[in-house]
Amino acid sequence: MRTVFAVALAALLSFAARGAEAKVRVAIADFEMVGGDSPALAVQLQDGFVLGLVRSGVEVIDASELAKKIDGKTELQHCDASPCLKAFGQLFDVKYVLRVRVEVAGNSYRTVARAFSTEGTAPAALPIATKSKT
Repeated sequence: MRTVFAVALAALLSFAARGAEAKVRVAIADFEMVGGDSPALAVQLQDGFVLGLVRSGVEVIDASELAKKIDGKTELQHCDASPCLKAFGQLFDVKYVLRVRVEVAGNSYRTVARAFSTEGTAPAALPIATKSKT
């Protein structure tokens, strides 16, 4: 189910990047799990989401890899403002930055992913795409 959701988001991103010759590159700036108390479940959910994007032909920098690469850059750590999303795009050479939130209640999941564009002169203030799946 997470894979299907990620595939749908990948299709949306590919459509938004129509006309591009290269693979779409994205960075997952934040993958948050709310309501679940299992770190293993959080890893499993993130892996399934990333796998769905990769299977759709999207090149992904996941949240843990992104965190390692910004380790020395304190101005980007825990920053969710538009200029930070833009900086992620420039730093990692990605077209989109994703923020994903998964709410867990028992055996039910609600996933919301927001895609922010990092291209152009204006900061990525509003998501260009939002996909939600229960």
